[in-house]
Amino acid sequence: MKNDLEHDVDEWLRFVEMDIVVDWCKEQIKTSKS
Repeated sequence: MKNDLEHDVDEWLRFVEMDIVVDWCKEQIKTSKS
């Protein structure tokens, strides 16, 4: 069983990855419009 810290880090990483993907998508949309 994972400890709480590892779990928190996993959640945080997942969140950060999502954030990066969202930013990347926004950039793609911007470049495709222009």
